[in-house]
This record gives sequence, structure tokens and C-alpha cells, in this order.
Amino acid sequence: MEMVRKNLLNFYCECLPITKIDILGERITQLILSFSIPISEISSFNVDTISVFLSSENTNNQWQKLAIGHIEQHNSSRLTLFIEQTLDCIITKTLKFDRVRLRQQRCHIQFKIEFNHQIKDIYHQVLDDIKILPIQHLESDKFNFYSFKNIHYNLYTPQENSTCHPLIIYLHGAGEGGDNQSHLIADRAIAIFIEPALQRFFDYPFILAPQCPDFWLQEFKVNNVTYLGSQDYTKTLIQLIENILLQYSHIDRNRIYIIGVSMGGYQGLRLLTDGPALFSAGIIACPAQIPSDDLLDKLNNTPIWFLHSLKDQIVPIENSEYIINYLHNKNPKIKYQFFSDITIQDIHFDPHCVFLYLYENIPNIDGISIFQWLKQQIG
Repeated sequence: MEMVRKNLLNFYCECLPITKIDILGERITQLILSFSIPISEISSFNVDTISVFLSSENTNNQWQKLAIGHIEQHNSSRLTLFIEQTLDCIITKTLKFDRVRLRQQRCHIQFKIEFNHQIKDIYHQVLDDIKILPIQHLESDKFNFYSFKNIHYNLYTPQENSTCHPLIIYLHGAGEGGDNQSHLIADRAIAIFIEPALQRFFDYPFILAPQCPDFWLQEFKVNNVTYLGSQDYTKTLIQLIENILLQYSHIDRNRIYIIGVSMGGYQGLRLLTDGPALFSAGIIACPAQIPSDDLLDKLNNTPIWFLHSLKDQIVPIENSEYIINYLHNKNPKIKYQFFSDITIQDIHFDPHCVFLYLYENIPNIDGISIFQWLKQQIG
């Protein structure tokens, strides 16, 4: 019987790469190895037993050996390799930023696995093949991807849906446009709000993340290069939001929040000015452009918390200062916080990246964190 089994069964391994989204975006963090037949007792594993190599645009398409932090063997057929990496490591990132096109691009990632000794199954067959499975994106896969008119959007619907829940709308910056869902995985901007703790904290919100085909702004400059957007998307976004509200009757219309960063900060202000009665509050980080005074006049009663870095070289601090000063005597619900530098886990980030502080819930005024403040804004 054992001889028959040996002749009929192939002994192979399937490798499932797993991602996680952290401060710098989505990265490969685990590899789950599943063997088609239980392995022999003599096939022991440790970090010196297995070598894992990765190739992508972030390695210049060269094979790079990954550091395995530890191995967890679940049973005789399955084990998990945990990849060791520092916060600023880019090798395992699933996106690469194209500085010329000003666009995040998904990487074409390949894996190669080598063992330093023969792996045998319980029938003494030697491992025949390693099959690399498609990458599993545990967090971004929780969003559904749709189209509305000429834009795309991602929507997360909460698991808890017995009562009315808030709606958080996130507007990405210039580098996350297109149709590749890069705005979901470029950093923790959206993923942070689907974590169980924050879902409970915000009363299980819906998360809406539109993705602009090009740019929210119709014209802007970065490093003396002019970039052009194809249109003003404000009306389309308002229509999208109204459409979502019609589809999901258990969204609380008194708790609809806007979060916009950089170019999305400007677009967030545009939504707040064009639909002031629709939104309960906004968080605006380093707005890339200043709306006209006529538009700002519509923000006389909207709670808004502004964030900016004093040393921002991409979007000048003067943008936020102008808006805040203009609204100072008209809107008592304005809050703002300026930072001298952006440092997380002893790593210094580009001063433009003040939004990283937002995702970590670092901004705090009079003992009230920015997430606590947002939760308090109702009506």
C-alpha cells in the first residue's frame, strides 16, 4: 500500500506570501509553506535551513536574499517564515514610486526558495517542486473595488451592521492616483481604520477611498515640473458620496468625516465647501492649494483640524497659515497643529509627510487626540 501511495502522490510545497501595511506601505512580511504530504521527522527547519530570495523593481530586478527572523512550525505539513526588516526597508515593498510620473506603481514580485538539505516526506520522497502562490493582501483585500463615472473607489463595509455607523472618506495625495489601488497600500492611511481597535473606537465606520485617475488638482508644480489633471472632480465625488448614502441606509448622516492629505487636503476642502451640510468634520493635512476666499467663506461652521510641517518643502506652510488666518475670526471650530519635524521610531521622514503623524494618532491638543476629536464631531 505504501509503495502504491508513493507512486501516485507528488511531494511538493506551496508558498503563500502574506503582506501587511505599515507606515511606509504594504510589504511582504510572511511566507506560509504548505507541504502536500507531511514531512519526515528528520526534515527539521531553522533560519539557516531555508534561504528566501526576492526580485522586484525595488531590487532593480536583482535577486536579494531576505532575512528570516524566525520560523513557526504549525504541524508536519505547514510552517510560517517571518521576514525580518527595518522600518525603512524597501526591498519587500509591493509599490515603487515613479518620481518622473509622480505615481505609485505596483511591483512585479518574484520569489525563490532554497533548502540547504533534502526535504523528505513520510514516504521518504524528496521534495519535487515549490509552487509560489499569488500574494495574499490581508488588509487591502477587505475593500471592494468599484467604478463610478470616470473614477474608481474602494469601499470597506463594517462587519457590525445592526445600527447606524459613521462614514470616513479618505482622499489621497498626488502619488496615489490611477486605477491600481495604490492609495490603499501606499501607507497606513486607510488600513489603520479597519483595524479592530479603531473599528470599535469609531463605532465600526464605513471607509470610502476614491482614487483619482490622474490628479485632484488641474495644474501644479513639483521640482519645477508641471503636472496637469484632466478635470475638477468635486462634483463627481459629491455624487459618489450621495450614491453611497442611498445604497447603505445604515450610514449615519450625522457622522460623515473627510480626511484629506496634500493634494487630497485641497480636494477635501473643496468637498467641505461644496457640501458643508453633508459633512460633520474634516482633517486636512498640508493642503496642496488654497481654495478661493469665496469658497472659504462656506467653512464658517465646519469643524476642521489642520496639520502641517513647518519645514515642508513640497507644500508650503503658508497654505495652511492663510486658510487658518482667514477663518480665524469666522469659525471657532478650527484647530491646527504645526510640527518642526516628522520622526517615528527614531527615523526622520520627509517633512512633507505630516500625515504619518495623523495615521499614528499623534496630534494632540489639550489632551485630546485627533482621533478622539474626530469621534466627538456629530451633526
